[in-house]
Amino acid sequence: MATTFAEYKAYITPDVLPCPDPIVERELISTLIDFCKLTHCLTKDFNVELDSDDIDSEYQDSIDISLSEYFTDYRPVAVIAINIDGVDYVPEYKEVLNTIDAWDSSLCPDNVKFFFFLNNTTLRLYDMATGDTNLYLRIAVKPIRAITEVQDEFLFEDHIDTIAAGVKFRILKMPGKVWSDQNASKQNWIDWRRGVTKARANQDRGHTKNPQTVYPVSFGGLD
Repeated sequence: MATTFAEYKAYITPDVLPCPDPIVERELISTLIDFCKLTHCLTKDFNVELDSDDIDSEYQDSIDISLSEYFTDYRPVAVIAINIDGVDYVPEYKEVLNTIDAWDSSLCPDNVKFFFFLNNTTLRLYDMATGDTNLYLRIAVKPIRAITEVQDEFLFEDHIDTIAAGVKFRILKMPGKVWSDQNASKQNWIDWRRGVTKARANQDRGHTKNPQTVYPVSFGGLD
């Protein structure tokens, strides 16, 4: 069930009046994107049936996966988990620009799979074997800027206070506006950062009390 912008703005607009509605929505979208990038809270899990014919043996035994087949209103942020035929691998970002003749000297360790995003819709994995048949992926994603509502209701139910604080921080810090309020902006920044830190810690624990061994690596290798 999707959550409308109006539902989010009920927690934001009264505190930033008379900020125009288009600015509130613009900053809301930016904050949602930043929240997903920083917390990895929004993930997509899917299986890919592998075909040996898809492997490029002259390009580090790589295979390209079209993410648009699995989600369209999101862009990738990080690879959280890789499992090939029941074996877990640690995803490690490596941007390879061409064929590397000496690739044999830099093969992945046994428990690592190198990857990078060719663009916003294509994931490339290296050192794939012709015998690989089933690939499981968990990818952290963020919404695209063209959204008109938020498809993932839990973001609203679980994180509205943090997201609202992030939006208010952005709006209230704008200099020279009728709605500018640097003191309130500072407090909202503190609330935003605390909420993001808590959400990321909870995500890394897998929403349990115990830490999990996961290795999220962001798009471009940066958080």
